[in-house]
Amino acid sequence: MFRPLIPLMVLACAAGLAACKSTAEPKPRSATSSAPAAPSQPCASASDFVKAIAVGGSTGMRVDGRITCDHGWAAAYMKQSAGFTDPVWAVLRSTGGHWRLVTYGTDGLCDNPAMRTAPASIKKALGPYC
Repeated sequence: MFRPLIPLMVLACAAGLAACKSTAEPKPRSATSSAPAAPSQPCASASDFVKAIAVGGSTGMRVDGRITCDHGWAAAYMKQSAGFTDPVWAVLRSTGGHWRLVTYGTDGLCDNPAMRTAPASIKKALGPYC
């Protein structure tokens, strides 16, 4: 009687596990193509985001959730610790060994000319804000 529901339950559980996100700092990623692997670049830390967005004029911010990294780019959802402002997405790029703020906010982040060369995974992480 419940046999037809078993595959649906397995798929629902698998989808639920795939949707989970870790709040741990991601490890550096390496290339996954058949081409020779480029040297992996480290991912920006939460403190890199806090410093970069403070230079951009926003203080008291913290990373809220997972940081997405790809080839010297990083994106993270940020909230103000005191909760006085709306959460924002921030995008950083590693240049000269330093993480620098590319853009942050809530709307049209991919309209910024500096985002033209951002990897697809970074744009995808921004979701509807891109």
